[in-house]
Amino acid sequence: MTACRIVLAIIALALLPRVARAADLPVSYTVNEIDLRTAPLGTMLTFQLYADAACSGAAVHTETVAIENVDIISRLKLYAPRGATKPPKTDELRHTLTGVTPAASLYLTVSGVGVTPVAGACQAQPSAGGGSQGPAGPGVAVRDANEALVGIWSADPSCEGGNALRDIGGVLRPLIINNNTITGTQCLLYTEFFCAGTPYLPNNAPACMVQPTAVTGSTLYYPNGAPSLVTYRSRKCLGGSGACQELSTAQTVNAAPTTTTTLPAFALPFHLATQ
Repeated sequence: MTACRIVLAIIALALLPRVARAADLPVSYTVNEIDLRTAPLGTMLTFQLYADAACSGAAVHTETVAIENVDIISRLKLYAPRGATKPPKTDELRHTLTGVTPAASLYLTVSGVGVTPVAGACQAQPSAGGGSQGPAGPGVAVRDANEALVGIWSADPSCEGGNALRDIGGVLRPLIINNNTITGTQCLLYTEFFCAGTPYLPNNAPACMVQPTAVTGSTLYYPNGAPSLVTYRSRKCLGGSGACQELSTAQTVNAAPTTTTTLPAFALPFHLATQ
């Protein structure tokens, strides 16, 4: 094992538990005030968090609270422009859920006697995930001009290169960060000519602890699925010109299909800072 891989292993062991660690999450939910008044003392309200915007999948967290133990129930005064339909009398439930595993997106439903949602039954909540970075681990951080955390500084982590690690969907992904640019660590590979079809990324799992990335603009590509032998005929190296390169001879490598996420709009320039 090379020295850089040993460094990466230490960083990964230190950071991964922090990324996945459950935490307290303040949530809010708007309901009809008139209906809520029908809920007597001791009414149990069920708070359920979901990872999808329709709240149609399995709940990722469920917590039941007596109505009198909800942290804050406040009356909202909603503004309606002249001539518009008058909004219903609305209350906001505010409560801190405990032991919530961070996710890129979280959505809340609340059910119980007297609960009639206002502004939809499935209401978006603040969360820590691919778009916003969670608590940083020990060491040096890469931050933008507004001190937003871009990633954890890591000098050339493993065979995939890069100088920073960012939590994307609960997995640390490598990035190459300079003063004014973010690029990925590999070229996108295509089985068809003219860089058409599904983009792939070289993927040497489990040999490499950190999996590759590619970045174009604010879009980050990363592996989605198990690697297999892929014969590619064109490629696009986004850290260079970004132009499609045709190969005179097709090549075969271990690679995986990709999925994408959108990086936040960071303020330039980037800089290093202690945590």
